[in-house]
Amino acid sequence: MRKILMIYIEPTPYIVGLIENIILLFNGRIDVVFLEENLSQNWNISLDKQWMISPKGKLKSARFIMRLLLDNRYDMIHLAGWGEPISLLLIFFARFFSIPIVIESDTPMPHGTKLWKRVIKRLLYPRLFGLVSLFLPGGARQAQYIEYYGVSPERVIPVQMTVDVTSIRKYAVTLAPEDRQKTRERYSLTDKDIVFLFIGRLVEHKGIADLLTVFNRIHHTNVKLLLAGDGPMRQQVEESVKLNNHVRYAGRVSGNDLIKIYHAVDVMVLPSHAEPWGLVVNEAMTLGLPVIVSDRVGCTDDLVIHQKTGLIVKAGCIADLQSAIEELAIASETRASMSSQAVKIIEKWTLENEAEKICQAWSSLICV
Repeated sequence: MRKILMIYIEPTPYIVGLIENIILLFNGRIDVVFLEENLSQNWNISLDKQWMISPKGKLKSARFIMRLLLDNRYDMIHLAGWGEPISLLLIFFARFFSIPIVIESDTPMPHGTKLWKRVIKRLLYPRLFGLVSLFLPGGARQAQYIEYYGVSPERVIPVQMTVDVTSIRKYAVTLAPEDRQKTRERYSLTDKDIVFLFIGRLVEHKGIADLLTVFNRIHHTNVKLLLAGDGPMRQQVEESVKLNNHVRYAGRVSGNDLIKIYHAVDVMVLPSHAEPWGLVVNEAMTLGLPVIVSDRVGCTDDLVIHQKTGLIVKAGCIADLQSAIEELAIASETRASMSSQAVKIIEKWTLENEAEKICQAWSSLICV
């Protein structure tokens, strides 16, 4: 029986769903290790009893994983990225023992990297990446980044990074117009309001300050911003709600409550200054929402067609962002057209599809 070791940073809903779908397709044994349990936030996810959380501390973690490798003689190692010290150790370990190693990546070409970092990466990455059997980037920009460092296209297989589109749709079809109205009432929004949604961590690089500035300038009384999430900028957001009647704050929302919010709004906006992928775009398009994203959002080349499924604005350009918001606020027919196009594009971007692509990639290295 083939044995594969998968190592991820933390058990986010996306990662857990993806692994579950891979297990359904893979005829063999998969051991899963998470380096952290709740690194970016408290996910509160129940894990499969056979999945493991690495001990705290880099040395203890390295010992734990190396013991797994020595005891189990895995046929392949699957890593999420190469940025962790243990990931680098495993790359060299796999090369030494001739174990195929696959790396999944959501890293696009970075912007504003300091010269010394660019020089070091240009010197080291071609050598490091040469030790990897296959790369599985989330999409086009992520593939471009890997190929930039000399990896041949034959070793780069985009896997269409996504969310649980199937489950989201299954719940969304149960929602009625009354659910939309109730959700709006909960956040003091009316049926006549055109609501723009930001969902994500409340951190500076997400462009939240840009959004708040735009909604301080907007004079249309029925154009509203609803923010959902938590993070360091929470106090600033709450202060904005007190001072600006155009802004609402939902706090941290997850699960079906999040789907209800998507169902109740008109446009999703993600004006990030840096964003490796942006899975909220996948979620929004699954619910048929037009999207406004910055040109720094990593999924843009794959999912966002300007003037078709949404609008793309220059990151950090408040004038661009304001223009896009005002354009969609008054263009109901455009929003409807973008909605239908978004649904068509995202329908094949399922976790089942991503899992199948990963298993197909594995099969090119070992018999699965």
